[in-house]
Amino acid sequence: MIDFTGYSERGTRDTNEDSYLTESGSGYFLAVLADGLGGHGGGQAASEAACAAIVNHLKRQPVLDKNNLNAAVSEAQNAVMRLHTQTLQMKTTIVMLFILNETAACVHVGDSRLYHFRNGIIDFQTTDHSVSQLAVFAGEITKDDIRNHPDRGKLLRALGSDNGVQADISFFTAEKGDAFLLCSDGFWEPVTENKMESCLLASESSKQWLDKMRFNIEPDDNSSALAVILR
Repeated sequence: MIDFTGYSERGTRDTNEDSYLTESGSGYFLAVLADGLGGHGGGQAASEAACAAIVNHLKRQPVLDKNNLNAAVSEAQNAVMRLHTQTLQMKTTIVMLFILNETAACVHVGDSRLYHFRNGIIDFQTTDHSVSQLAVFAGEITKDDIRNHPDRGKLLRALGSDNGVQADISFFTAEKGDAFLLCSDGFWEPVTENKMESCLLASESSKQWLDKMRFNIEPDDNSSALAVILR
């Protein structure tokens, strides 16, 4: 059984450029979240198109291997590129969780994140494709400093880029009691990893976990998250 809860809010922004979708079928569960970039409605269109393209591909071909996951990302890239006009070249991040039987895959592009928790503790988290993440690699700042870094919004990879896209793909076992969190930067910037863990350990459901974490968020930016717990 998979217990999951999601939300997406625009905060004080004019539009909400975040999107998410979930899908389940014979033996599989899919969650996708995207954070659009571009303004003037372009980011919203890009995030919606990317999520829909990935869900449609994996519904048709629910196969958990690297080639198929890359094909899903390629379809999402093409869907965003088809929206481009001479005056608007929107882009979007993407992060997805695909669970098939007892194997899980994480796929991401940009700075929307996935966290994998085992025994209530973070066992894995994605690495942002951002300028501020490069500063971490260079030893100039710590991982926690990303949250307040002036270049945290400058992405190195995004769907809709003219030079194509490369996704990071990770595989791991999916065990009973494991939890996953997919979220946009509007969520993880105000919610620290310690808070994610403490809220999870104090919760009995995905909704309770998500509600506890959301208590820390000021409604000034788009914020979205999907909480998933394997029962």
